[in-house]
Amino acid sequence: MVLFFAFTLSLGALVVPARAGVKYPDCANGPLKSNLVCDSSAAPEARAAALVASMSNSEKLANLIKLRLQPSPR
Repeated sequence: MVLFFAFTLSLGALVVPARAGVKYPDCANGPLKSNLVCDSSAAPEARAAALVASMSNSEKLANLIKLRLQPSPR
């Protein structure tokens, strides 16, 4: 169940900005460039879990209630 939640949360984080023309995540220069989420050969579930694991609790809550908060420093 947790993995499903993680996948759903991160899928929304990836799909919604893509529809708005935003290229996310920035795997060349961004803070996630060394994260598993940027490994396109990894399983989608593993990539989703890596993305959610890298998020702070406030970022997760902001995604759930659609707030625009500044990302936590990494």
